[in-house]
Formats: sequence, structure tokens, C-alpha cells
Amino acid sequence: MKRRSLWVFVLLFAGCAVPEGRLRLVVVAEGGLEPRVVVEGQGARLEAGQSTTLTLPPGTYSLTPYPARKPGALVDEAYRGETLTPTVQVRPGALAEAAVSYGPRLPGSGFLWFLRRDAAEVAAYAAGRLEASSTLPPDLTLRGTSERPLTDPCGLAVDPQGALWVGNCGALYNAAIYKYAPEQLEPGGEAVPSVTLTYDDPAGLPFEPEALAFLSDGRLVVAERARAALLVYSPEQLRADGAPAPVVVRSSSPGGLGDVADLQLDPAGGAWVVNASGLSKTVVRFAPGQLLASGKVTPEVRLELELAKDPPNALMAMALEPGGDLWVAHTGLDLLAHYAAGDVQRSGKPAPGVRVGVPGCDPVDLALDNQGGLWVSCYARRTFERYAPADLRQSGNPAPATVLGDGGEGWLSRIWDLAFSPAARAR
Repeated sequence: MKRRSLWVFVLLFAGCAVPEGRLRLVVVAEGGLEPRVVVEGQGARLEAGQSTTLTLPPGTYSLTPYPARKPGALVDEAYRGETLTPTVQVRPGALAEAAVSYGPRLPGSGFLWFLRRDAAEVAAYAAGRLEASSTLPPDLTLRGTSERPLTDPCGLAVDPQGALWVGNCGALYNAAIYKYAPEQLEPGGEAVPSVTLTYDDPAGLPFEPEALAFLSDGRLVVAERARAALLVYSPEQLRADGAPAPVVVRSSSPGGLGDVADLQLDPAGGAWVVNASGLSKTVVRFAPGQLLASGKVTPEVRLELELAKDPPNALMAMALEPGGDLWVAHTGLDLLAHYAAGDVQRSGKPAPGVRVGVPGCDPVDLALDNQGGLWVSCYARRTFERYAPADLRQSGNPAPATVLGDGGEGWLSRIWDLAFSPAARAR
């Protein structure tokens, strides 16, 4: 009798599924904004762009509002999202509620940011300045302080929450990666970084964070020149000053990672790296799974892109189009080369389909705007030049549609990396 009662109990218990709960999410934003709220927990990650009711397994969920975009012609603006309930408890059969409201424009958004390596500063042009040629000075300038100097800014990226991150190659004593929160990206001149990341190396190698980029989940990927490696930091490691140990990815094959000069991440989370000069004038891609653990790996794709044998022909920069097409700046040749997506998905020596000459430019970085225009950082001419999409469809030496210069005043000397905030949207 006892055994039968026990089996009845087990069968009844197995047939009683725990009821799900619901979360009513209220998103308040003015017209024209494109909110993005991430709900995460119990192994699930959901995104919402408007008010909705979600049916979820019981448990604790985090609520993260990301900046809402306001579409712009060449670069969007971003607006801050806030919630009073960053953590929500969903109970069986019950309704939980949470709200996110979007308020003022996020400082630093709607700008084209760039580095000036000799002046040891970061500067930016506002969206309105990008639509016509001029020789006016930048709208914003950010400098380091005596405690956190920008001796040689060498990498630039904007994180998913709108903060600006700057690599400082500099000397051994202040080589670091600096974070400037959006509130610090206002006119004012100097700013102490809100977070400073350093790198401890028993061998004493310098720290050279040459290029930075952020994955959609908030991880920071760094192309580090001295170690010929990719360093990957988790979002948790980016919250405070320190020298956290990142995932360290090195290449197990020749030409995989060498004199790293640029880094781009594709929508799938793959990392594309430019090897600038020497024997490895290549662009390589590491698959998303290869960025999860330290070790030596073989790049999924290795492209040999050298177009001439002369040593000055360094590959300095690249830009990835949303559809997978690749632009590469062949600096020594004053040439921008376009490679179709189908030609760069496997290893080889693809030929560029379009060659755009930029004589006298010495291109050192590239960036794409919302319309597909290609911005070029011309080191020799001390200009930023925009080439319209129509001028990028066939080979030639087109005139730039827009030129931002300094009129000989010097405020664009030794210009380097470019970054839109927020990054250009997929077209």
C-alpha cells in the first residue's frame, strides 16, 4: 500500500508543470527614437524595442536599457535609457512589471571622433559639420590629465552604452586603455578616465593596444601590437580600474597575426585584423568561437592582399560593409581597394574589384557612414575626406564629396583613427 501511494505521488508531481509568469515591460520614448531593451535570465536573452508583455519561466531577470537611436543623415544620435527596476523577479502565474524611459541625448553621440597622435588628444566633429567641406576646428576636444596623460593615443572605439574607449600606447609607465563615460564627452578640455585598464606582463613587454572594437554583448576586443595577439575582456572586467587577465588569442600559423594595425568586428561576431607590413601584409578573420578561450589558433580566413612589392605598401586600415564587402587602405600606394563579400569568405589572394586612387592622401583609417559614404583619414594632407557611394562603384580617382581640413592651422596634424558614435547602421 505504501509503495502504491508513493508511485501515485510521483506521477502526480511529474504531471504538475511549474506555471510560467509574465513580465509587462513598458517602454516610454518620444517619437522617432528606436529603443533597445535587453531582458536576460534563466538562460534566455530577449530584446524589445517597444512596450510588450513577455511570458517567461519563473526566476530573476536583469533589465538593460541600451541607448535608443534617432536616425540621422550620416550619423545617428543616441538617447539614454533608464529604469528603476534593473532586476525583476518573475513568479509562477503572476504578472511582474517594469518600465524603461528614454530621456536626453547621450553626450558624445552624433559625432565623428578621431585621434591626434602628436597633440595627444581626441577630438570630434558634430553631425552638422559632416555635410559640407570646411576648415573650421573640431567641435569637441578631449585631453588627458597629468595623472592619466594621453601620450600616444593609438586605438579608438565606442561601447554599446555610448562610452568612448581610447588606447594609449605611450611609454611603459602609462600605457593603458582609458574609458570616458558619456557625461565626460562634453566641451571642457580635460578629463580623468572613469576606468583605466593596464596590462601586467612578467616579461616586461610594452602594452600597445593598437585597435579596439566592441562585440554586441559588451566584450572588448583589442588588437595588441607588441604581443601580436587579440585580447578579449568581459563586460565585468571593464567596470573598474585594474589589470584584469583577458582571453589572449594568438595565431598558430605564419601570417595570422603580426604587425597588427586595425581591427573590425562583423555582425556575426567574427574579428577581422589587418597585419600592416613586413612579411605578413594580410587581413585575417577569427571566428566568434575562437575568441572564447586563450590559446593559439589558425584564423578561419587568411587573405593575402599585397598589390605591390615595394616596402612602403603597408595595409593600414579597413572598413567592413554590412553585407560583408571589405574596403582596405593600401597606404603606400595611396589606394582604397574594394573586395566583394564572396571573395573574402575563404582564404586566398583575391583581386580588388574596384580601386579608388587617393593621390597624396596617405590613408591611415577608414569609416563608413549611414549612407555608405567612405570617410578616409588622410595623414599627409591633414584632412578627413568623404567619398560618396556613387563614386565607389568603379575604379578611378574621384574627387571627395566632402573635405574637412585645418587650413594650415595644424589642428589636424597626425590624425589617425576614426569612429562614428554610434556606429553606422546596416543599410
